[in-house]
Amino acid sequence: MKVKHPLDEDRDVIDTTHKILRDLQKISEDLETGDLHRLAEDTSIDLDQTKNVCMNLTGDDYLSKMINSDNPTGYHIAKLASSSVGITVDELVGFCVEELRVKALADFFQSSYTSAILRERQDAKVRYEILSEGVSISSVFANIEKNKDALKIDDYGVSQTSLEQIFNGFAAIAENDKKNTVDGVQTGCCGRLSCMQTRTVYP
Repeated sequence: MKVKHPLDEDRDVIDTTHKILRDLQKISEDLETGDLHRLAEDTSIDLDQTKNVCMNLTGDDYLSKMINSDNPTGYHIAKLASSSVGITVDELVGFCVEELRVKALADFFQSSYTSAILRERQDAKVRYEILSEGVSISSVFANIEKNKDALKIDDYGVSQTSLEQIFNGFAAIAENDKKNTVDGVQTGCCGRLSCMQTRTVYP
């Protein structure tokens, strides 16, 4: 599935822009949409301010903990915010809205299907896997279609897991196990031959 790219006229984009600019004490009342986005484009903030407004926006560290150089999702925001010119509120809003849309999608899957596992994430695209026991493809399709607009889903597909995907899954597990070995001998938890332990990997 892919969530929609945030647009200036989207309600969640407008609301997020308002909240961040109010938090920065740049506005005290509602502005026309055009004026609001111009102000967001002209307002730059540093890394500390970026993390603070993200904390205030969600009431937790969901967004702010992503903003660091080690996070594949938020590293570019950290890089911009750490620069000499900082990051514009407009750029930050785009990041926040997209991440909150992806989170809403994750929450939807976790609440709808207890077996849901996030298998892949690439920008605004995610791939989930759910157990087929007691669940039909048509019911999953109907559930997503019913919530498509609320979840801001741009595109999606529902299919049964192919043999190729199963094979690739086993290959990924084997490759990961291989990284934890030296000359084919499993090294265990700390990477030392003297700390060997046996473990079974269940698909």
